[in-house]
Amino acid sequence: MADDEKVALLVLERELSDAGYDVYTANDGKAASQLIQDQHFDIVILDVYMPYKNGFELVKEIKKKSTNTIILLVTAYASIENAVDAIKLGAEDYLDKPYDLSQLLQKIAQLLQIRLQKSKDHKIKVTKNSNLIGESPLMKKIQSTLEKVKELTTTVLITGESGTGKGVVARELHSLGKFKELPFIHVDCASLSQNLIESELFGYEKGAFTGANSLKQGKFEIAKNGIIFLDEVGTLPLNLQSKLLTVLQDKQFYRIGGVESISMHARVIAATNENIEKNVETGLFREDLFYRLNVIRIEIPPLRLRKEDIPHLAEKFIEEFSLSMNHDELIIAPYFLECLQKYEWPGNIRELENAIESSVALCDGRTLKETDLPINIAKKAIQASNSQENYFKQSIKNQEIITILESLEKFDGHREKTANYLGITRRSLQYKLKKYNLLSKS
Repeated sequence: MADDEKVALLVLERELSDAGYDVYTANDGKAASQLIQDQHFDIVILDVYMPYKNGFELVKEIKKKSTNTIILLVTAYASIENAVDAIKLGAEDYLDKPYDLSQLLQKIAQLLQIRLQKSKDHKIKVTKNSNLIGESPLMKKIQSTLEKVKELTTTVLITGESGTGKGVVARELHSLGKFKELPFIHVDCASLSQNLIESELFGYEKGAFTGANSLKQGKFEIAKNGIIFLDEVGTLPLNLQSKLLTVLQDKQFYRIGGVESISMHARVIAATNENIEKNVETGLFREDLFYRLNVIRIEIPPLRLRKEDIPHLAEKFIEEFSLSMNHDELIIAPYFLECLQKYEWPGNIRELENAIESSVALCDGRTLKETDLPINIAKKAIQASNSQENYFKQSIKNQEIITILESLEKFDGHREKTANYLGITRRSLQYKLKKYNLLSKS
């Protein structure tokens, strides 16, 4: 981000960093030009009017170096002519000041979607043929981790809220490396009764109990050299936790009623939506088993922390449901997407998928509109938008006051030096001092 308004730049840097972005800042055209030469950026946000070099000059520099970099120009002096000039030079879009964080994040997501649609292969993943949807920094980190551990046999623990896609991550890990052609056995621990789960995992011999009329292989045996995925492992009763620990330690197990040990060669991936560390503290989950499972930890972020991935996920679900419902190719109305991004998604990706399915089913015509969304989602999205805007405006105000006070202290209350340091006129500083009742501080 390049902007000569230091206060706004400081606030936006913090907020975008909290959203998961790696942010570099410059407060004049010269510093921005140097950063552009030294680094590659996915997105560059430029103020039009800055000292040394203006935004239009920097657009030319950026496009000369990399045609793939997205450029967003911002200014308080917007005009149609400037907007046209910016687009002609290669900028993707134009944003008027003042703007708030929700507008900026939405604009970034929209620009990423546009670049995606223009790409030849129309891929929205870092890894080819990946089932993981998203280009957010948080998802890229997960994709990177999977690449590093795909060939290992080490146990993996996947954690995250319900609906975040823990099963998708497990299957993605299976598809990447040497396990791809080997079995992937999914065991939903939460759906099995305590009486059934032991026989499901380990199998039983003929005659082991009433009704055991023939030998049955358990999931560990069926998995062979592949992967066994223990979904919702936190729901296992303590006696089964003890047996699972023995399997992980000894790499062997017994069928119920069996006397011969069976070697276990499968890679174990476990997942839970519970606070497993807390369960260890309260005695609900064995500490030694936790350490055995928690060798490689992958934490799936909730959807509310990676909202820039929502357009990509929505596009995938819209395409899938349009096909299954024999619907014409659908166009996404801007406010439909805006509502999706403003909603908090407590049910995460699963809730988003259900909302898209409902919207496609109810859509009349070829355009998905906000009126096609479930009423509760559209309503809460608007409420969230108002709350975010009020918070961000207050955040800017507080940060501006702090920055002004620190600058005044730095220059012993000297207004002209303070104004120069902040990159504003003395008259603007006088206005802000009066506005925030800080005249007595200078």
